[in-house]
Amino acid sequence: MVEVGAGMGGGTRAIVDKFKAYVDAYEMDEHLAREGMMMSKIHSVSDKAPIQQVDIKTIDLKEAYYEGGLIRDALYTVEDKAELVRKVVRAIKPQCQIVVTDLIRASDSPGPELKSWMESEPEEVHLWSVDEAQKCLASVNVLTRITADESG
Repeated sequence: MVEVGAGMGGGTRAIVDKFKAYVDAYEMDEHLAREGMMMSKIHSVSDKAPIQQVDIKTIDLKEAYYEGGLIRDALYTVEDKAELVRKVVRAIKPQCQIVVTDLIRASDSPGPELKSWMESEPEEVHLWSVDEAQKCLASVNVLTRITADESG
């Protein structure tokens, strides 16, 4: 499996533990990736759950290599979301599944609380709408089966 947005890899290691899968996990934040890899070593799964730091704009993935994919809360910091989604989808074998979780704006104009949060983030925030996300996924032939608003 390929995972983009692994953080410190807790979810990655849970997938390895539960499903005995191998996960190539990528994290944009250098500190989180380093700490995540250290945790994978401590848990003796560094071969099955390596956490690698990556520049999201230049990530290079093997085509049709993985049995599944996960993009976890990584797209909201990416301006060209479609390009990253295309790269991950191309890396997954045909008929395999991808899970995408992300921060999505509820309206076209953010309220004061959202603006404040966006301005406080260390990286520029590029939120998209549910419609934009669905169109992006459809453009790379991903059938969206489930959408869930978990903001409550």
